[in-house]
Parts: sequence; C-alpha cells; structure tokens
Amino acid sequence: MFKSNFSKKALIMVVSLILLVSTLLVACNPTGSEFNEFPSLPAAGEVSSNGGIAVAYGDYIYYVNGYNSSYTGSNKYEGDVALGNIVRIAKSDLAEIVEINNEDTTTSKKTEKIAEQVYEKSELVVPKVVYSGNTTDTSVTGIYIFGNKLYYTTPNDDLTANGSVKYSELCIYSADLDGKNNTKLFTMTSNSLVMSLMEKDSKVYAMYVETTATDTTKAGLYCVELTASDRTATLISESATTVSFDKNTLSAYYHNKDGSICSYTVGDESETVLVEKTKDSTMTYTIVSNNKGTVYFKQVDSTNTSLKYGLLAIKKGDEKAVSVFADESKTGIFGYEEGVVLADKLAESSLNVYQLIYTSGSAEEIIYVLPESSQGSTITINKIDGDTLYYTIDSKLYSLNLKTVLESGEPATGDDITFVAYSVASTTGWAAYDVLGEYVFSFSGDKVQVVKYDVEKEANITTDITSVKPSEEE
Repeated sequence: MFKSNFSKKALIMVVSLILLVSTLLVACNPTGSEFNEFPSLPAAGEVSSNGGIAVAYGDYIYYVNGYNSSYTGSNKYEGDVALGNIVRIAKSDLAEIVEINNEDTTTSKKTEKIAEQVYEKSELVVPKVVYSGNTTDTSVTGIYIFGNKLYYTTPNDDLTANGSVKYSELCIYSADLDGKNNTKLFTMTSNSLVMSLMEKDSKVYAMYVETTATDTTKAGLYCVELTASDRTATLISESATTVSFDKNTLSAYYHNKDGSICSYTVGDESETVLVEKTKDSTMTYTIVSNNKGTVYFKQVDSTNTSLKYGLLAIKKGDEKAVSVFADESKTGIFGYEEGVVLADKLAESSLNVYQLIYTSGSAEEIIYVLPESSQGSTITINKIDGDTLYYTIDSKLYSLNLKTVLESGEPATGDDITFVAYSVASTTGWAAYDVLGEYVFSFSGDKVQVVKYDVEKEANITTDITSVKPSEEE
C-alpha cells in the first residue's frame, strides 16, 4: 500500500494558506466578481471632443455613466455597470434611442423603453468610477482617447500602512478601447488638482498644478510623460499661478514665482519666459486669456496706477509685447491674433441693436463679424477655440470661423454660421457640457443626459442615457 510522506502538519499549513488567500481575494473584491466580459475592439476611427463627459471614436461614443459625487464609495466591480463607470454606445443605437422620444405613447412608457434600450445597447468598458475634485477649470477634466488607448482619472483605492484607503489621491489610468489592460499610470497627491492630458508625437503627457508644498514636494506646475517607462513628474515652474491650458498648442500659460508671464509646451526641456518681471520692476501683469499661442494680458505700474496700457499680446519668439486694444473699460473682450472680438452696442445709442465685431488699437477700424445692425438681442461671446468663435444669441449657441471672416473682410452669414445647441445649461460637478455633433452631453444631478435640438418643434429633446440594470420584477 502506498504511504505518503506528506505530513498532516504540512497539509494543514497548505489548507490554511489557501483559505487565507481566498479571504484576501474576497476582501479585495467584495462580491467575488471579476470583470471579464470585455466588448470587442472598435474599428479604427477618428477621435473628436477629447476630454469631458464623452468622446467620439469612429462609430462609437465613450461616455461617463453618470456623476459620482462621492470618492469614498466602492471603486470595485460589483457584478454590473455602476454610476461613474465608462461605457460606450454605437452612434446608430444612440440615434434610435433618442428617436423613442417621438413615439406616440405615454411619457412613462417612453422613459421605460429608453432605460431598457440604454442598458441593452450600451457596453461596460471600464468598471471604475471616473472622478475629479477639480471644479476650478472644468474644461480640462474628463476622459480622453489617444491612439488606441482610453485615459481617465479615478480615486486611489490603495491602502495606507494602517489600512485606510487613499481616496484623497487621484490616479491616472489607461485601458485599451475594449477595456482590457486597465493600468494605473500615475498618482497625484490630491483628487482636486487641475490636470490636463495632451498628446505629442505619440507620447501622452499629464500637466498638473500641485497646490500644496510638503517636505518632499514643491508647489507648482508639473509634467509627466505617461507613455514612458519611468513615469516621474518633473517640476516645470515652482509656485506657478494663474495656470491655463491650451490643447491646440499643447501648452500651459501662467505666472512663475517671480510674477513673469511664462509658457511651457509638453516635450520642452524648460519653460519659456514671455514677459519678464525683474526684481526691481514696479509692473504687475495679469493674464486675461490665451489663444493659438498668444497670451493677452494687462499691466499696472504701482508707481503710477493712472497710466493705462490697454490689452497687450505676446507669443513665443516675440521680442516684446504689442498693444491690441486701447480701451481698458471694455469687458467681455476676447483676444484674437493682433486684435480683439467684442459684442457691444456700437450703433446709435438710442437703438437696442448689438454688434459683434473685430477690432484693434483704438477701434477706429472695425470688421463686422456678424452683419451690421442685425442683432436686436444681446450677444454673449462664450469662447474662442483656435479659429472658432462660439457665441450665444437668445439661448442659442452658434460657432463660426473667425479666420475666414477676417480674410474675406465680410461678415459671416448663412452657411458660414453653425448652430451648435439650444439652451446649454451648466452641468453637475467636474465636467462642462460636451458637444458631439448634434448632441450635447451633460450631467444632470447624478444622471448623464444627451440633448438634441428639434428644429421643427424649436425645442430640446432630452434623453437620460445612464445605464442602470433594470430592477427584477417580483
């Protein structure tokens, strides 16, 4: 008869070890579930609307499945899609779901059918909570697609030495577009830091502003290459303030610790000083805006504050700043090239007529961006992104190409103007609204919704596209 030399004591130790490992696995994953139902890889496609709540890629839209305001909740896969996870939906399926709103049935039945279709048609890609505590600059937060990778931020679920979860820290992750190879790339000290992701020459960078100095870390602007093997952040500018990011130039614009106006472009070895503030200088500089590499700023001389310098502009390579607009009393002006865009009553003061113009210097010469004396309603300039101007009239958001207007010298009309959306509201939490084609994505409470403007009805169609597992009928 075969006699084993394996002792009972050894057997007990092996069994105990197996039980311990099983316990640890369950502790790490409360439900014992592991996400492995990955969707298929999408066909190669163009990326649009990087950052924010949603990103389009080819035939799909990847989006954050609702707003999660708490960063202390579970960040583990619990067996199904959860609030704040990353999901995707085919553009054709989204169109069909939105069309349900036009069916001839009751509101409750349409709502129920939409919820069922969203859950059925959307696909869970990343079962972690997308989160940012940054509400300072919501234009840079959100999810990104660079190359064939998805990038996002989520609270750190690692443990401290005493067993506490490091939820106050924020991690940057990447995953394949089917959700596989979900990898932690970098961890920031606080989940509220302003951070922008950018890609240059197939390398992905994160630039962020560290606000608190510690024994080991200085406050200031940092940059880290996420696609490098050694993902160590480099301090670009100590104590940098008033930092704004520009995805078009892949740069940050800011004041350094001396009060000089500086810029930094990802991949550069160091910052570039655009306007130097020397030790004995009595000038104080205030950045107003930046666009296409040009920084627009004002300056005040502390020894003679009555001096007026107007709005100045400078870009990398310029020897000195140039004046682009003399009138410092005007508000709501946006710098563009060597001039400004502004909306104002420039016709007879007795007429309630608004103009949208481009001008420079003392405004002796102007170019009408919209036809003269055609706007009876207030015009609000939202932003200038590269050459594209966004403005609102009667709650309708439009866009046009400024470069085309200036080159032709003629106002934009008809096909030159693009209707973007109607009544774009502010959104919950860390993300501003996101425009993808005819849809506007936003958070409303903890839900994610898409809004489509119905031209015939002159009204918005709002659809809740939060994917939620239907409750089981008893």
